[in-house]
Amino acid sequence: MTFYTGPVAFVALMPFAIAGEFNIFVDCLSREPFVAIGFLLGSCCVAVVYNVVLFQSVRTLSSVGTAILGNVKIVCLLFLSSILLGELSAWSANQYLGCFLTFASAFAYSYVKQMQMRKPPPGPVAAKADEVAM
Repeated sequence: MTFYTGPVAFVALMPFAIAGEFNIFVDCLSREPFVAIGFLLGSCCVAVVYNVVLFQSVRTLSSVGTAILGNVKIVCLLFLSSILLGELSAWSANQYLGCFLTFASAFAYSYVKQMQMRKPPPGPVAAKADEVAM
């Protein structure tokens, strides 16, 4: 799907990127060319790795599992950035509740999926009608 939508998105967004960021990019490229090229190449590599991980998670998990994993990822990033930047004390009770509900829902979904995948215990072996008649 990205193969088909990527070029269309590129063509649609490129004029806005040129209009809004061309002067900044040229300025950075003239002052620090290695930093500018490194930033572009690094961003491209991160995007490729993210797409590979996303496609593998869709293949391994279901689409619902991947969506839940995405929600957990966002909450983990918010929580980690709050801890690292010292903003955790500014969180409201609703934010804590949202984090708790996200993790509890992910746990519940994983638990239900595991219970569904469990094989039922083998029942008693019933004798076949042919064996009983003998």
